[in-house]
Amino acid sequence: MKFAHQLKALEGSAAQEWRGKFIHYKDLKKAIKLCKKENGRGDDEAKDNDVQFFRALEAEVRMINQYFEKAAREVLVASEPHCKGIHKATPPIGCFTFLRKPKPLSDLSAAELSAASTWCRQYAVVNATGLRKIAKKHDKRCGGTAGSSFLQTCWDCGHLQWGSFLHSPLLDELKALEETLNQHSAAMLSRSFSRGSGSGSGS
Repeated sequence: MKFAHQLKALEGSAAQEWRGKFIHYKDLKKAIKLCKKENGRGDDEAKDNDVQFFRALEAEVRMINQYFEKAAREVLVASEPHCKGIHKATPPIGCFTFLRKPKPLSDLSAAELSAASTWCRQYAVVNATGLRKIAKKHDKRCGGTAGSSFLQTCWDCGHLQWGSFLHSPLLDELKALEETLNQHSAAMLSRSFSRGSGSGSGS
């Protein structure tokens, strides 16, 4: 399946508040076609289109990053009571260290929080893939390395206001949350099964 179809399917299955927050992959692909000098476009027009393309791409990246950070922090903050219940002592890294706390989500179960964390990471991965593909397509069609340079800027640790969804402690925190909650749920299920088996054997 082509990436554009995968992206469309994922966005279509998303909750309403996530829709429209994904990379506009098809629109960006169309914009790339205008960045090359051909079909009557002069050099100046192609350059102007290229400038507009990267402005639009930057706006996309900033939007995705802002939404990812907001959603991820809300999930992490909402998970703190669960983690404190799991770890009676000081919570380990991954349960959770961010200081800038947004308004918490409504009360969710551990399973729901784990699913929300998985979705945040999936959102980050699919948009990161789209960004890499768009940058590569730009350079292949237009020549040069402007696309790869833009991607490197986003990836740079000095520009995490752009690239937290590419790599950041937030992604590590979400992964740790999933592992913590899933392990705890499995342990609780195992204990419940053991108690049920014990009471059944004693009857």
